Amino acid sequence: MRNASLLLFLAAVQRHVDTAATLMRAARMDALELQTAVALAQETGLVAPTGKIHPSLTLTADGRKWVADELACIAPLLRYATPTEGVV
Repeated sequence: MRNASLLLFLAAVQRHVDTAATLMRAARMDALELQTAVALAQETGLVAPTGKIHPSLTLTADGRKWVADELACIAPLLRYATPTEGVV
């Protein structure tokens, strides 16, 4: 993986889209970290503003492709993944 921090941020953007969580809460970042992550992701075309209050950002097609490329290195492990109960 080239940029685990950016990958985690993009996962937070998707959590923000899928839930009622604010972007700050979904990302678990302070305001400065969040501002930096948003700027980087927008400059690189991985996210785009929605023009709405919620969700405020969404992954772009390039963002989804970037995530898939980042996760490709662990794809072989996914066939061994099993649901875990009670693990938080």
